[in-house]
Amino acid sequence: MQAAEGFLDLGMPEEAESELAEIGEAAVERADYWRLAAAVSMARKRWEEGAIRAGRLVALSPDSPDGYFHAAFCLHELGQTEAARNLLEKGPARLKASPIYFYNLACYEAQLGNLERARSVLAVAIRMQPAYRQIAREDPDLAPLR
Repeated sequence: MQAAEGFLDLGMPEEAESELAEIGEAAVERADYWRLAAAVSMARKRWEEGAIRAGRLVALSPDSPDGYFHAAFCLHELGQTEAARNLLEKGPARLKASPIYFYNLACYEAQLGNLERARSVLAVAIRMQPAYRQIAREDPDLAPLR
């Protein structure tokens, strides 16, 4: 697992995937395996695979925000933005403690044409994490707000 994480941190997702393949059956019931596997799929822009892997993480660790964030992002990249939004909103209460929850929700709402709701939740994200103000200025998902 450490080798796979190291390769991913170095921007080498193919090598990280190879390391995950070597782990095999030993880790398939571990949430940390699926968290890493979803991140590797996302780094490789394999959105469908990432959504499946993140879904496994949600099943194994339903109170952890990571699976919801990863799965929703993959669904959005697959053009299933409404499903992404719905998944985030159904997630555990802990999601709402994170500014990324509100930021991602703003992106999804903007893409769905719900601009007032997008502005509202983006304001929450920026209050929680002021750095999102600059990021939002360049995010193509938030273009409908500009």
